[in-house]
Amino acid sequence: MRRTVSAVKLLNSAALKTPKEEWGISPREEEVLELIILGKTNKEIAGALFISEHTVKNHLSRIFTKMNVTDRSQIIALVYKRILDSERIEI
Repeated sequence: MRRTVSAVKLLNSAALKTPKEEWGISPREEEVLELIILGKTNKEIAGALFISEHTVKNHLSRIFTKMNVTDRSQIIALVYKRILDSERIEI
């Protein structure tokens, strides 16, 4: 069975609450993270948050360090893994 998880479900998942705290993501970094999950480019993120693209890059760099990843695809994979792991039913 193929399973899809929407970006909205990712953003609203209770499974992300603890990791955000665990990773030490600031409120502004959380906004950037949410836009990354929605597939936005640096330019789109900058426009949505009224900041420069350079500032977006700085936020991304800190997020990468905090989450121990090297690119956006790893962020999304890590978030999906957290969500899917949290939904497993153990018997």
